[in-house]
Amino acid sequence: MQNFRRVLGDLVNTFELHSIETRDASSLRTDRFYKIREWDPGRYQMLSDRYGFHVDLVQDLTFEITRAANYVCDRVREYLDKSFRIPQGVLLVMRGAGMDLKEHTMRLEYKNGERTSEPYPGLKQFMQTHQARDFCVGEGTHPAYEPMPRDRVVD
Repeated sequence: MQNFRRVLGDLVNTFELHSIETRDASSLRTDRFYKIREWDPGRYQMLSDRYGFHVDLVQDLTFEITRAANYVCDRVREYLDKSFRIPQGVLLVMRGAGMDLKEHTMRLEYKNGERTSEPYPGLKQFMQTHQARDFCVGEGTHPAYEPMPRDRVVD
């Protein structure tokens, strides 16, 4: 559960950095903070790169929380209830249409060598090592990426 809690905390904190409510206030989405009012190609490119990195990182943390939740279910079956979630099966994550214009449903789990007491190494280390997981969309750390406080975000 500690592993799950740590992933969830980093996912929520990372998403929250640039989240805004939709117009009808029914959900949250990532603000397109690269859209700036003034003509500044260098700043626009820097913000666009940060935006892309941020969106990929949120997706990869979503994949990681799915792995962590499946790991919790495995541990419950191992130590508490052998039939826990057997009828429902593992938790899956669905990813929208990519370059192939298809939706993908994925079964993400920690592999044998990753099944330690805390498979998630924390956000900083995760950004450097998540490419070794069974699936990811982002890569590495971004040299210009430092989470911007909400009061510095330009609309």
